Amino acid sequence: MQKAVSIMYTVFSFQSPTDGYCLVYLIDESQKAYCLLPYRQQTTGNFPVKANRRYVLFSPKDADRSIASLVDEYILNSQENKEYNQIYIIFSPNPLTKTIDRSTTELMPRETTVENFRKWLARCRRNDLDMAVEVKNIVIKGQP
Repeated sequence: MQKAVSIMYTVFSFQSPTDGYCLVYLIDESQKAYCLLPYRQQTTGNFPVKANRRYVLFSPKDADRSIASLVDEYILNSQENKEYNQIYIIFSPNPLTKTIDRSTTELMPRETTVENFRKWLARCRRNDLDMAVEVKNIVIKGQP
């Protein structure tokens, strides 16, 4: 029997009191780390943010016109009853660059292993005491 798929559109809002850089990763149950931000078409390795400006991420219609064409829109789905994932939102007022990753398809975000991601994050945190990391636990529910 095939299970129905539950779909969740992913949109986040981000604002900082200082200029800096933001990265967003999703860790799934298969122990893969997906780089959601910077967007796939961005070549800088980070997402610069301006102080006191609200950013709506992953929504082309809500994005600043200057980057709207770069915005990746994600749909999270699951064929399981429940899937537990984590979203890492990483900010630093200091320049930071995403971990080394690889692109698998045009439709999927760049990915790396959770082990590589955690080593990269630990190294960054040791070297950047101003870095802030917020982890959000999310549940993607399948249809019964």
